[in-house]
Amino acid sequence: MSKISKLLTVMLVTCGLSIGIVCADGSPQNLGAIDQAFTVDGEVNDGSYEIIATEVTDDVTLSGVDEKIVSLMAQFNAGDITLSQLVDGLSIENSDAVDLSNVTALSYFVDLSIISNDEVVELENVTLTFEVVNLTENLGDVYILHYSTVRGVYEVITPDDMNVDDHSITATFADLSPVCVFYLNDSVETTSQPVTDTNENNSATSDTLTESEDSSSSPVIWVVLGVAVACCVYYTIHKKGKQSGQ
Repeated sequence: MSKISKLLTVMLVTCGLSIGIVCADGSPQNLGAIDQAFTVDGEVNDGSYEIIATEVTDDVTLSGVDEKIVSLMAQFNAGDITLSQLVDGLSIENSDAVDLSNVTALSYFVDLSIISNDEVVELENVTLTFEVVNLTENLGDVYILHYSTVRGVYEVITPDDMNVDDHSITATFADLSPVCVFYLNDSVETTSQPVTDTNENNSATSDTLTESEDSSSSPVIWVVLGVAVACCVYYTIHKKGKQSGQ
């Protein structure tokens, strides 16, 4: 393989990886760091407790929860169904002002548990702050879909506070169990538009494109153009090489 061919191969592989990274960005993710200085009934945790987050899968058992409910969460996490499909037909508390048929998920369903002395404990009125990696500006109305394993109901929780600079959300829960963070597509600020509104085919996304951005600003477009330029350069040099050898 000539040096030119090797160089072209490297360029194509690099561009391919870049496209893969761009396309993969924005998918729902597990929650990030959880601030362990949470409060229970207004009292700050003194280190006696720890909150852990576990992604809901078919292998996860939630005490006292119907297997069908767990299975739907697992299917959503696997990208087999959308969040709207998961809640379709369900009675959900505090959801009157929330159109769950048109939402974008920012996180997977993760089960939040409080641990003390290696045992799961049930505490009420817990306020905690956790990281949501995909939380950005211009998303509009962000909510938390919570399934209470204590009360056996889904409910929509409005965050107490959000900080897009460190991608964190603070919220209060009557009890801790599986949660999923999402935003309403219709609430996205007019300066931006959601790329997609569901978790279809493992690609639900929180990415937005501002109206002032046109297709030329897309990283994918520049990558494709780069590949095209590289091919033209290779063809020209290869052609000249043949002509000089004649």
